[in-house]
Amino acid sequence: MISSKEAKEKRKAVEDALDEHYDAFNSIAEAYIEIVSTMHTINS
Repeated sequence: MISSKEAKEKRKAVEDALDEHYDAFNSIAEAYIEIVSTMHTINS
């Protein structure tokens, strides 16, 4: 059985990691949208 202090620390580490992944995902999504709209402009 892990203590509540350990559980809190573990949860914080997981949340920090998720935050980083979320930021990275947002950057990729923004870049993708930019590329798609650029291609759209070239095609029309």
